[in-house]
Formats: sequence, structure tokens, C-alpha cells
Amino acid sequence: MSKADERLLKMVQTLSLTRNGQRPADLAHELGVSERTIFRYLSRLSCNYPLYQDNGKYKLIENYHGPNIPLTINELMALTVAIEGLARQKGTPYAMAVKTAKFKIESTILGNNSDECCKNILFAPPGFVDYRPHEKHFELLNKAINGQEILNLDYQPLGREIIGYQQIHPYGLFFRRSAWYFVGFYPEKEDFGLFRVDRIKNIQPIGEKFKKDEKFVLSQFVGESWGTFRGEEVEERVVFKGEAAHLVRENQRHPSQQIHE
Repeated sequence: MSKADERLLKMVQTLSLTRNGQRPADLAHELGVSERTIFRYLSRLSCNYPLYQDNGKYKLIENYHGPNIPLTINELMALTVAIEGLARQKGTPYAMAVKTAKFKIESTILGNNSDECCKNILFAPPGFVDYRPHEKHFELLNKAINGQEILNLDYQPLGREIIGYQQIHPYGLFFRRSAWYFVGFYPEKEDFGLFRVDRIKNIQPIGEKFKKDEKFVLSQFVGESWGTFRGEEVEERVVFKGEAAHLVRENQRHPSQQIHE
């Protein structure tokens, strides 16, 4: 997909999500192009989309879902990989949702063209946790994260007794190394903690809300960790030889990792 096509698709998405419409200047800022380019894009879109202008703002007709958009083979295979990965995580809310999403995609924009190429790719990473005994955890955690509701947790770390955590502020969920983790702020320690979802024994909302720190970005929080371990950043130089060196060369274990031959 060319840069122009990517911008056109982003413009359609922006217009679809904005009830009050968008001014050309706002669209130009959003896409990082000139207003002249925006007017050229609007002209192209008007040939295939129910686009109209109202008081200087451009809008799509309400409830318009767009025409069928053909996918390339690579895009289709990428979707297959994503769907396979999530569908294997039994007991999570994403496993069933991705299956229904796959059916909708195939019935609306793929038709029967997906059958043959999807047989040629399989995503089967090992070691997924069976989350069926913990389905309720995902429901409660997602509700608390979105509603900024304070929680009490009973949690059992590996090889240890159950520990009670009081007044945890829920911030997000992320997947790392075959397991789902919950990120919560612990006011008593004034720090964030990680809780592996399948090791949570009980979740109890306490009926109080908290104000989320707007500076917190989940992707940055996770990206700075070593696996699931966090701490003060240090720079280390490690020398590997023989087969170990070959294995290290094959995998990126941290975003800051640099390999010197």
C-alpha cells in the first residue's frame, strides 16, 4: 500500500469516527500534508464515498460502513497470524471475539478468496496458558481499567503463599512470553506492580474510583522492562561464544539491545 493510499484510508477512518465533521486544515494537520493535498484526497474520496460539506466541515453520511476493500495476500496472511495467535488463548475474551471478527471479515470483504492462501500459513507458538478457569478475571479487570475502579487482589506468586494487595489502581493488561499480565499501581509503595492473571486468586472492586496518571503510557512501561522484570536502568556488556552466540544473534530480547560481532 502506497503512502497516499495509507493517508486516504486514515482520512476515511477519521471522518467515520467524527460526527461533527473535519475541516481541511484539521485533516492536513492530522495526516501531515498540505491543505491542497487534502482537497485532492477529498476529490478522490467523493467518487466512492457519500461525502458532503457542512459549514466548511467534511462529513460522511451517518452509519456509513464503507465499500468492500480488497486485501493484499500479505495483509490477509498478517490477519491470519493475528487471529491464530489470539484464538489459541482459550478463556480470554479475545479468543471468541477474534473468531467472530474473522467470520465478519471473511463474509464482508474477503468472500471465498481467503480459503486457499490461509491454508499456507500457520501461527502456533508454544506454551499458551489455559485461561478458562480465569475468564471472570478478564471481565473484572477490563471493567476496572476502563472505569478506573480501585481493586483489592488476592495473588499467589510462584512458589509462595497467597498475598493480599489492597487498593490497587488498575492501568492495563499486556501479553508477554505466553502469559497475560495486569499492571496496577500500588499506592502504599508508590510504584507499579505486575500481576500474572492466572495467578490472581480473587478480585474485589471496593466501590471507589481513582484518577489515572495521564503521563502513564502502557507501551512505554512494558517496552522498558526486561521480560517482565523492571528496575533501574543499567548498561551491561556480555560476551557470548559458540552456539550461545548464535542463539543470541537470532533473537531481540530488549529494544535497547545492540549486537557487536
